[in-house]
Amino acid sequence: MENNHPALDYFTKGYSCSEAIAAAYAPKLGLDRQTAVKIATGFAGGMAQGKTCGAVTAAYMVLGLTAGSGGPGDAYSRDRVYMLVQEFSHRFTKRWGTTRCRDLLATNGIDINNPGQMKNLRQTGPCVEMVKEAVRILDDVCDGEF
Repeated sequence: MENNHPALDYFTKGYSCSEAIAAAYAPKLGLDRQTAVKIATGFAGGMAQGKTCGAVTAAYMVLGLTAGSGGPGDAYSRDRVYMLVQEFSHRFTKRWGTTRCRDLLATNGIDINNPGQMKNLRQTGPCVEMVKEAVRILDDVCDGEF
């Protein structure tokens, strides 16, 4: 992935990881950016608890919006999204060893509870790489659906 992907641009301008990915894909998915960002806000920082990485959960949202179910009778689409989410998770985990935000940061010597260590993650550090990797995998898994 090129370093000038819109998701990376949004991230380095101050959007959280989940917001940046949601904002970048919103127009292609028929959402306005503001709505997409609001939906994604609570997923950053592993849902503000160090759980699943916000770049990963935003990718799941994009997969759902791309191929998701139209309702209870649309088992095909639901199963397809589950398969895409599993494939995304497999690839991300293969690259980073986990999808857990706290562990991804700790591997890079960053304590999610230390504001001083968290302060510069938008310009350098592992979060920039997580956003890049999430977008790369997402685009590959969706294979040109955007």
